[in-house]
Amino acid sequence: MDGDGPAYSQVREAIARPILAGRLQPGDRIPPEQELVGLFAVSRMTVNRALRSLVEQGLITRRPRLGTVVARQLGEHAVLQIDDPEVEVTSEGARYSFERLERSVLRADASLALELQAPGGAELVHVRCLHRSDGAPFLLEDRYINVGAVPRVREESFASISPIRWLLDEVPGYAAEHVIQAVAADGETASRLQLSEGAPCLLVQRRTWRAETFVTAVSLYYPGDRHRLTGVFGPALRGRGLDPRATRSERGHRRSPAPPRRRP
Repeated sequence: MDGDGPAYSQVREAIARPILAGRLQPGDRIPPEQELVGLFAVSRMTVNRALRSLVEQGLITRRPRLGTVVARQLGEHAVLQIDDPEVEVTSEGARYSFERLERSVLRADASLALELQAPGGAELVHVRCLHRSDGAPFLLEDRYINVGAVPRVREESFASISPIRWLLDEVPGYAAEHVIQAVAADGETASRLQLSEGAPCLLVQRRTWRAETFVTAVSLYYPGDRHRLTGVFGPALRGRGLDPRATRSERGHRRSPAPPRRRP
């Protein structure tokens, strides 16, 4: 544990790391919850939340009375984690801030429901935020949240907490899919990110659900000349051993500043 990020996330990644790196094989046992509590010096609730997340990622299988093991159908697995932007920014030693640009409540018409793969007529909260690092634009977030899946969102203004942070706290266990692409910034996106219109952006589109219920869909725009996305891929694996000292720099699930471009 390195003290960087939510405790359950650190536990989850410390367990996932030897699975992806080849030190745990499919069928190998994961220590029981009480042992993990002592190993990582966290609460049982934190360990349980981390293990639930690993089950949803397909990395482990939990069996009543038989314990927790590495999933047997692991195959080749890719991990992409969207972290809390505040954690990302502050981990680089920068000052984090965010601004809510817009919040509204609407009903999903047929077109929007199709785009979001959400139920037709669903009540949605639409929120847009700008996240900053040392005052400079870091991320533009454009998000829809299903009120039916997370009723408490009706009362949340997002004036003092970002939607990403709020959802990490409110919806701890979910499945997600991502689409990642390079896009040219339109006029409004370019203005918010302080780019020239048409400048490259990294766009991460993420849709999440829980128990087959649509929860949220978000488009995350990053300045393309200041970010790159790194993923971890691993086949099903050899070796064994958990490492509670795993560090973020070793995990490879995070965005990091790209090296400066050389101009001709």
